[in-house]
Amino acid sequence: MPKLLPVYLQGSDSSEIESLPSYLVRSARIHRVSVGDIIRFSIDTYPDVREVGFSRYSYLKPQDILQPNKTSISLVKLLSHCSGQALEQASFLWLDDALGRTSNELIKGFRWCPECFHEMEATGIEPYFKLKWHLSAFNHCPLHFTDFISACESCGNDQTTYIRKHNIAKCQKCGESLAQRKANLSAGDIHLSIEENAFDIQQLFSDLAKTRFKAFPKGGVLKSLDEVFDWYWENDLEEESYELLGRDKALSLLHKQKDISLIVARRLAFKLGISLYTLMSGNAKQASMHLNFKLFCPVPVEYLSAKKKKHRDHEFLLKLIMKKLDGFEEPPSIKSVAIAVGISVGYIRYRYPVLLKKIVKNHQEYLAKQRLNKIYTAQKMALSYFIDQKYSEYPKSKHQAYKEVKRETGLAKGVIEQAVKRAYRALYN
Repeated sequence: MPKLLPVYLQGSDSSEIESLPSYLVRSARIHRVSVGDIIRFSIDTYPDVREVGFSRYSYLKPQDILQPNKTSISLVKLLSHCSGQALEQASFLWLDDALGRTSNELIKGFRWCPECFHEMEATGIEPYFKLKWHLSAFNHCPLHFTDFISACESCGNDQTTYIRKHNIAKCQKCGESLAQRKANLSAGDIHLSIEENAFDIQQLFSDLAKTRFKAFPKGGVLKSLDEVFDWYWENDLEEESYELLGRDKALSLLHKQKDISLIVARRLAFKLGISLYTLMSGNAKQASMHLNFKLFCPVPVEYLSAKKKKHRDHEFLLKLIMKKLDGFEEPPSIKSVAIAVGISVGYIRYRYPVLLKKIVKNHQEYLAKQRLNKIYTAQKMALSYFIDQKYSEYPKSKHQAYKEVKRETGLAKGVIEQAVKRAYRALYN
């Protein structure tokens, strides 16, 4: 059973997943204690701390919590047990067996996109730090193309404090909003070039979200490399194969003399023309028909025409989505919202995945409540048929009860049949 209050992981199973340090500081604020108190409580209440190998606690920086190592593995187990949530996807544990050390790939402390914080507040979502923001591969926000901020622009605080006075979108020292920039954005502050940001990492997060951030197989990258290099050598193209990384580097990796880092994996995937997910899952050969360029067919001319990109006013559309949500009498389906706003479900899924989950959750809970109401109505009517004076002259058969309940409620056949069976069994068995 969970030992802590239900603090739900934001953006779970989406590319906008919350980071474990963010979850920790939100949990600490909700429990009105420090981050250290949450960690100590998790240690003290775990059935067998020796099992997770985390019997001592010392100050942990955000990058220490995220780095895939024994400490982070133990911490995830402890917090998952106490919170009742699967928190593996909130750190980089899915890299543990896939690559070597990735410490240089993680930024120190926290950083954030004020525009993302602003949208979270506008959609009624508690602000949080996204896992991808901790990767140094991202030079700026992949959603808004704006620069990250790593310290409060009013007082310079870096937000790594263990004592949380405010929610994440406010400075923990001075209380100023982190969802607003001091200076207005100009055209030069928007980074639209794909070369300036980690598009391949963004795609990796999207691919991982589909598998709920399932860990990569051990040696997946090496399996991909082995099969690709085998293909080259079988086709007498050994020298060409070394163009991927250079002869010495390639051989040292193949013979496991060097760990494969994330940056090397990115370089390999780019040169092979495949996704990072494909490379790291060990399926490079299956996705690499381009290994032999002669296999390509000429591209038809009509395929070469460029489509005009549709530019959207994202801020206007967000306000419109929230306005339409307020206009529904009952929690709507995501499809209904998309139709009302005049956009696709895919746009909401890509741009506002956390809001999408919130809309879907509210709609599903509404439908579940409706189903329960129907079941209760049918059950009440079925019992009434067998015990009320009104139906005293009616035959006490399940068939006749079904007909009367159907006539008076108009509910579905299956709901009525189950209600009648339960009522009959309760009274006559």
